[in-house]
Amino acid sequence: MKLEKMVRKDVLDNGVRLVTEQVTSVRSVSIGIWVDVGSRDERQGEEGLSHFIEHMVFKGTRRRSAETISREIDALGGELNAFTSREGTTFYSTVLDEYVKEGIDLLADIFHHSRFDARELTKEKRVVLEEIRMVEDDPEEHLHDLHTENVFGEHPLGRPILGKVETIQGLQRKKVLSYRSRYYRPSQIVIAVA
Repeated sequence: MKLEKMVRKDVLDNGVRLVTEQVTSVRSVSIGIWVDVGSRDERQGEEGLSHFIEHMVFKGTRRRSAETISREIDALGGELNAFTSREGTTFYSTVLDEYVKEGIDLLADIFHHSRFDARELTKEKRVVLEEIRMVEDDPEEHLHDLHTENVFGEHPLGRPILGKVETIQGLQRKKVLSYRSRYYRPSQIVIAVA
């Protein structure tokens, strides 16, 4: 049995690249927004901003609270998540094909309309600081960060993805939004749908 696959790449008028693949053997749809910004792009004093933005998009939009976002994806039986690396930040959703419109709407809403509320920012700083402490308490994870720092030294690739405690503690909403507007431009984005 031969499975047909068709991959298509389009560049939208605003510069966003759209890559789609039809996989006829599955009933699920995965939608990803890949942003070409990771910890390697952070300047001194911005360590951890890429990862922090990844967290903040789930904290509420103009149309949805954080609780509503969670309830909606659960009601669809889907997954909505994100991850940050040294090279990029990815936001994604996976839903059954019959819920593709709802999955796209939810993902687009958190990506474009997150409020970055100052109160939520303060709460999320505590979450990320705890995440940093957990890595420091895990010998394998901590050793990996130390090795990367040793190999790359002062180069941005040597910095931990989660950032530095001092940077996260001092984060202000204005700085987060400034960083986001600098890197979250159409030319930095690939939308992938399979």
